[in-house]
Amino acid sequence: MSTPLALRVQPERLALDSPRHLVRLATRLRVVSRWAATGSLAIGVVVLFGYLFGWRSAILVYPSLPPMYVTTALGFVVGGGAATLASRSGHRARLGATVGFGVVGGYGVLTLLLHLLDAGPTWFDLWPGGAVVDPTTPVPGRPVAETCVAFVCIGSAGWLLARRRAPHWAQGLGLGSVTVGSAAILGYLLGVDRRALGVSFVAVGMALHTAVALTLLGLSVMLAQPTAGLFGRLTHTGPSARLSRRLIGVVVGAPILLTAIPVALARWLPDVGLAQSITAVGQVAALGLLVMVPLNAADQLEVEATETLREARQLVEGRGEREHLIESIRSVLLEPPPAPPGWEVGFRQEVAFAALPGDSCQFLGRADDRWLLALIDVAGHGTEPALQAMRLRHEVATLWRAGHGVSDIARAVNWSALDLGTIATGVFLSIDVTTGDCDHLNAGHPPVISVGAGGQHRWDPTGPLLGLRDRAWGAEARHIDRSSFVLAHTDGLTEARAADRSFLGDAPLHDALRHHAATGAQAIADASVDAALGYSSTRLADDALVVVLHRR
Repeated sequence: MSTPLALRVQPERLALDSPRHLVRLATRLRVVSRWAATGSLAIGVVVLFGYLFGWRSAILVYPSLPPMYVTTALGFVVGGGAATLASRSGHRARLGATVGFGVVGGYGVLTLLLHLLDAGPTWFDLWPGGAVVDPTTPVPGRPVAETCVAFVCIGSAGWLLARRRAPHWAQGLGLGSVTVGSAAILGYLLGVDRRALGVSFVAVGMALHTAVALTLLGLSVMLAQPTAGLFGRLTHTGPSARLSRRLIGVVVGAPILLTAIPVALARWLPDVGLAQSITAVGQVAALGLLVMVPLNAADQLEVEATETLREARQLVEGRGEREHLIESIRSVLLEPPPAPPGWEVGFRQEVAFAALPGDSCQFLGRADDRWLLALIDVAGHGTEPALQAMRLRHEVATLWRAGHGVSDIARAVNWSALDLGTIATGVFLSIDVTTGDCDHLNAGHPPVISVGAGGQHRWDPTGPLLGLRDRAWGAEARHIDRSSFVLAHTDGLTEARAADRSFLGDAPLHDALRHHAATGAQAIADASVDAALGYSSTRLADDALVVVLHRR
């Protein structure tokens, strides 16, 4: 029986239904990726305008700093545009990104080969002859080796990103470009430039805005897929991911601090000995603080893991009891009803979605030779409707054996359905198995089909469905002749849907009664359910139950 919208129960949200990744964090990282790609592209465009219009400050940033060359600026324009396209899902956008990153990577490989071969100036360098600024590299117009290596990394990472392949490698190569660019920025912040390298171990071989653009372009590639690859672990919702997010700050921050502090002190303090002493103390303090961060995170992770293990152990211990309980309920609800002497009973039941059905069928005897066929269809599927069906089933059996008739049973089941907050339909047949006299009560259920010597007949509902206030149910007298069949079913059978969403209807039930009467009641029940399964081509949308009585 399909559940009305007003009575649908929303299940409690399970942990398994939660997202595997931190949605907000992943979204923010994607936004950062897009802005970083736009920033890299914008820097390249500004430098190109500087060359076109003689704007020296756009090329140099500061007179004592090295310039960004035309080819480098073109690389950032192409790379930034490709990174913007790579974030889109269309085939053409990804194809454009693949071509763009291929150009950037190819340019990096060619210029790196020229460096390795110690080649002189070529047309490939596209240097305007020093008309705007003077070159600061051995070959005018050719970027330094660090920039070439970074372009190779960016091109390879972007190509993998555009092709949606090997996210670990794409993010790792992007991280390499970020490292090259951020190391150059750090060198400038510490006061080291191309014109005065001296003996410092921090070598800056590229323009400051080249370093910034490389960092941005690397970030755009690295953060474009935050739920896959290396960042898939950082954005995951699991406890190990929380530990990784805390450790990443230590991994990134420790080398920067331990490198920047001694260089800064050596430049700012006049006494070298004092600088070394402060550096030693500072490094010990920094290492202590940096060690405490992962230890604290690891301690929290251990506490969470212990709690999770305890809950898992309780779950495993209780699983056996729950499985035993479910199997007990299932065996009761799916148990074929018995047949009184001189009668044959056919029974077939198919559960639609869950292990437990919401349908119940009983055929109960009594000392006065009367038997009760009680078929109840509770709204919904799964555990709660099955438990409700079990309660109604026991109430019906108790009332019947206490001597009550079908009208009293229907009223009692109605009040129980109201108490449970559900609705149900039902068929109650009180049959004298000796004479075939029958009291029929149908509470909003699909009609019962009777086939005998007088032909086929429909026993229509005698009252509304169960679970409504101020309703009454009357019973009508029927008679079941010898050699007759009586078929009762739930609406899950006739409401089986085909691919075009059309219902099966009750025609196959009449066909089953007509064609399989000679074979017996069970053959009719099987043919009815098989017709529904074949019509739907998949699993049924609702629980289906058929019971066939045959008076021999």
